[in-house]
Amino acid sequence: MRGAFSRRPFHPANRGRVEAAIGDTTPAPPDVIAPVLLGAVILASGTALAMTYDETLNAGSVPLPAAFALAGTPRTVTGVAVAGGTVLLSLSGPVTPGAVVTLNYTAGAAPIEDGSGNNAANLVAQPVTNNSAADVVPPTVTSATVPASGLSLTLVYNELLDAGSVPAPGAYALSGTAAVVTAVNVTGTSVVLTLAPAVLVGAVVTLAYTPGGAPVQDTAGNDAAALVAQAVTNNSTATPGDVTAPTLVSAIIPAAGTSLALTYNEALDAGSVPALGAYALSGTAAAVTAVGIAGAVVTLTLSPAVLAGEVVTVSYTAGGAPVQDAAGNDAANLVAQATTNNSTVVGGVGPLDPLTIVTSRVWQMFFSGDAGVTLGVGAGVALWADQSGNGKDFSQPTGTAQPVHNAADPDFGGRGSLAGDGLTKCLISTLWDPLPPLTQPYWFFVVFRPVAWTSGRYLWNGGAATSMYFAQIGVTPAMAQNNTAAVNSNTGATLGASCRGEVYFSGSTADYIKLAATTVTGASAGNANSAALVGFLGRSSGAACVNGKAACWGVTLGEPTPYAAPPG
Repeated sequence: MRGAFSRRPFHPANRGRVEAAIGDTTPAPPDVIAPVLLGAVILASGTALAMTYDETLNAGSVPLPAAFALAGTPRTVTGVAVAGGTVLLSLSGPVTPGAVVTLNYTAGAAPIEDGSGNNAANLVAQPVTNNSAADVVPPTVTSATVPASGLSLTLVYNELLDAGSVPAPGAYALSGTAAVVTAVNVTGTSVVLTLAPAVLVGAVVTLAYTPGGAPVQDTAGNDAAALVAQAVTNNSTATPGDVTAPTLVSAIIPAAGTSLALTYNEALDAGSVPALGAYALSGTAAAVTAVGIAGAVVTLTLSPAVLAGEVVTVSYTAGGAPVQDAAGNDAANLVAQATTNNSTVVGGVGPLDPLTIVTSRVWQMFFSGDAGVTLGVGAGVALWADQSGNGKDFSQPTGTAQPVHNAADPDFGGRGSLAGDGLTKCLISTLWDPLPPLTQPYWFFVVFRPVAWTSGRYLWNGGAATSMYFAQIGVTPAMAQNNTAAVNSNTGATLGASCRGEVYFSGSTADYIKLAATTVTGASAGNANSAALVGFLGRSSGAACVNGKAACWGVTLGEPTPYAAPPG
């Protein structure tokens, strides 16, 4: 504080303050002492200068940047802020560490002043403490190399570069070769130039670089210097005379269905990888999610998997990074190129019209997520109409027990589905009238997707606990059939994946379960099929619901022969 405890020289005008401090009630005279500069420091960032005064300043009186001038650095003041006893000057760029800097200040219309309006003195060649630690050193080239392909040139600098500042190809010029720069990429400490045609083996190559609007610079914004006849290490093995474009030899989808291998008649340039959009597939729901090149093969990663039996063609349109050989010869575009589909993947998309599945049997019951759905509470299904024409409908009057309907489920190729919750959601039909025992066989068909697995959860069952049911049982992710005994445990249904299922009850060792590509048979499930009701997505009692969803379900008397798989 000022007055009796101030270290500043006593001023007559402060006599009243002293008297007040010792009990005199005479009003103190006004403050007429100007604020005094204690020091000026350039901060570690190098882009700000802090002026510290011996008292609180008027934050409403802020000088213009033009009131300040720096000597010893090319930086200028671009902004001024006043807070407490500090005036903070923003600078046009970082000050070089170690530079000897002085400061001039000339008061203007809005001077530096204290709360009483006393103006701080002007400054002439005020010494400034320079604490700048800013990076002001530009990056320098440590190497320039052409690899064996001859189709690129990598400039390595001595520090990390700004990946957002990428020079145009025209900023670079090569000599000693016919190659020109067609693309520029900045990553880490490297600038990679894409070249065409290839630099040939033995060529003595130099590189020139002229900075432009987006120069090579480090992360601190220091621009790299121009290059004039920069020597280049040429490791190219490309030879003159290769003017023949690579040609496609084969296009094969392997058993997994999740890739397509395009094999060419010669090694390709692994540095020229087409974009995803360069490829288009037809005849499948699969799309290209990644492109890779190794040797003579272009590998397209696909999702979802191509299904068995799909007739797939591929088209390719060259873009900025075409398929090409080491000499830079571009492969031709592809238009509806036939592929060899070796996929063994089944299911994965929803069923279409169930009547196309079999040709020699009539459905006793059939239900589709795309038809006959009547909603109850929200998206809950109150009625699921039998599409077989037999009128053996499923229903659920209790809103909280109604399975949830999705009219366009992407897990089934955009087809409709019904979902259980693993608890009590279940549809019930009291209208099915299966024939007495020993008059089997019965064949069930379903397309479903298990979301979670809990032993004892039912996808469907008859009126009795052991009457023609299909349920999760045993160990994850096994499913078994039961018409007296739980048998033929099958783990072919994968959690989180759509699956086609068939379950056959014949009362003999011919009973089986087919889930996707997995078949388990050999044990008789029994023949206790005397049920007048059936539950779906759970038991007919409304309990033990499977946590999963289904796109269709149906049953025929007898195994269908001949058999035709449902279309995708």
